[in-house]
Amino acid sequence: MRQWIFTAILFVLVSLSACGGMPSEPRLSVDNAWARSPAMEGGNGAIYFRLMNEGDEADRLLSVSSSLATAEMHQTVAKENGTMGMEPLDAVEVPAGGEVEFKQGGMHIMLIGVTGPMSIGDTIPLTLRFELTGDMQITAEVRQ
Repeated sequence: MRQWIFTAILFVLVSLSACGGMPSEPRLSVDNAWARSPAMEGGNGAIYFRLMNEGDEADRLLSVSSSLATAEMHQTVAKENGTMGMEPLDAVEVPAGGEVEFKQGGMHIMLIGVTGPMSIGDTIPLTLRFELTGDMQITAEVRQ
């Protein structure tokens, strides 16, 4: 009887793995993270990067934080009057096997009220909080 149960369980596990029945978790990585310093002390800066998900399951970026400033996810949008503006984002979907780019003129991380100097070559710590993956620590190099 035990051998029959073991054989049945083994058959089910092999069948599930052969047809991809068990999704893997997201596998997230960040590439080319860089920061733009504020025009004046205590002003706002921005962080840009490419976020890749090599896993078989989507994940969502829920929030960002930094010890240097208040950090928020923003999207650049066209306003009704023809000007450009920014709107905060509640979350950003990172599709399975896909990528999301935080770039100038699009989605980006705003650093609001930067409390310290940001000189070219410095690195800025940033924590990305994901729904499934949890917290990811990254650094962004300050560039012109």
